[in-house]
Amino acid sequence: SWLLGNSSVATPARAATETPPVDRAREGVLVSATGEVLGVPDTLRADFGVRTSATTVDEALNLANAAMTQMQDALVDGGVTRADLQTSNADIHPTYSRQGRITGYAVNEGLTAKLRTTSEAGALISAGIAAGGDAAQLFGVSFEIEQDDALLAAARRNAFADAQAKAELYAEQAGQTLGQVVSVTEEVPSNGF
Repeated sequence: SWLLGNSSVATPARAATETPPVDRAREGVLVSATGEVLGVPDTLRADFGVRTSATTVDEALNLANAAMTQMQDALVDGGVTRADLQTSNADIHPTYSRQGRITGYAVNEGLTAKLRTTSEAGALISAGIAAGGDAAQLFGVSFEIEQDDALLAAARRNAFADAQAKAELYAEQAGQTLGQVVSVTEEVPSNGF
């Protein structure tokens, strides 16, 4: 978080020959601060995929769809709800021989699964991969906290308090007092952890 504050100081009137007065509205203290909190992840996100190839588009698609369906069914059988499965990034592209002729087609399909029982995640991932067979892929996993509103609020309070303490220290060292907060900007890391 960023905290920008200013202090307004009354200045005496000056004669026209003196240096123009400093624009007090542009004076201030700009500080940055971080608010950190810890929480226990309650969800694991697994990014699966299937990759198939065949001599025709239809055949490659049918193979990919079959592998994807088997993967989804295995995850559902393991306790994952259909609402926690999301397909993504399907693409089809030709494959070529060394001479540059099209020899077939490859299909890639993605699947993101939200696994809410983290203690069973390893078994669920293994079951999904096994069900997808040779076409199955696992691109990665990441932990998440699904209900993080209270944690975010605590982090914001911590960041603001840290920024305010820094601004007060700088103002004190400069022989000034802080006025109103002028601006607060928030940047949240994308990875979250």
